[in-house]
Amino acid sequence: MRKLSREEFKEHTVNMLIETTNFLEQNNLRYILDYGTLLGCIRHKGYIPWDDDIDISMPREDIEKMYKILKAQDFTISGTLKLADTRNKYSTHTFFNKIVDTNTIADDKLRFKKYRYPIWIDIFPYDLTPKDKKTVLDAKKYFDASVASAMYPLFPHENQNIVKKIASKILAPFVDMRLNLILKKILKLNKLSGKKYYYDFTSNLTFRKQYGSKGDVTDFCYDNKLFDDFTYGKFEGHKFRIPKAYDKHLSNIYGDYMKLPPKEKQVPHTTATYILDKD
Repeated sequence: MRKLSREEFKEHTVNMLIETTNFLEQNNLRYILDYGTLLGCIRHKGYIPWDDDIDISMPREDIEKMYKILKAQDFTISGTLKLADTRNKYSTHTFFNKIVDTNTIADDKLRFKKYRYPIWIDIFPYDLTPKDKKTVLDAKKYFDASVASAMYPLFPHENQNIVKKIASKILAPFVDMRLNLILKKILKLNKLSGKKYYYDFTSNLTFRKQYGSKGDVTDFCYDNKLFDDFTYGKFEGHKFRIPKAYDKHLSNIYGDYMKLPPKEKQVPHTTATYILDKD
């Protein structure tokens, strides 16, 4: 096992992004760079200096199409690049999809060591929803509470008593099963939506407001143009899809997105990343 330098890590993840987006475009699957990666694309022409993951977003229906395409080939995009989903053996036990390189390890400081996973690209799903404040709020509250409860066993908690520690160990193997039940309910919402607006239920509204967003829950509903009206932006010297209305999109998420956050918020997700031995 060999530890990667910062530059090696960046090169490795950008190559993962190239292979992933080539696959998506070849199969007519919609995506955009999003969140910190879109921000880095516009503000830095690449990685945000302290960031260490890549974010793309896709409509839920395109993620489901991708799942079906890749299921026939052991969820392999190429080589050791796999689709991680709570419904397959490459699951990273989280509520959104990831593309992972199974020949790597990331030392994620947030999780129990047993539930850490390979170097990844996040894929955030945008679900179809009616643009009705009560419906979106109810769905968001259900999603947040259910996911927090389902994933509780995977994370260390301060002052966790012995009863909760035992409960976490017992419940940990059932995280994916519980997340799949949430997925089924969200898929039902997609069918009732009228197929007009998209919403990312994984988004953290508190986090957005901390970074300057002033939007309410329905301000983060987007129509199909988010994915269909795209252009290409440069990220680490390569071109990837971004929304044409990136200024409005980033302003919605971060407020004044060209302003750097305070130093205490300039923190990475991982402490170290490694390439595994070939055998």
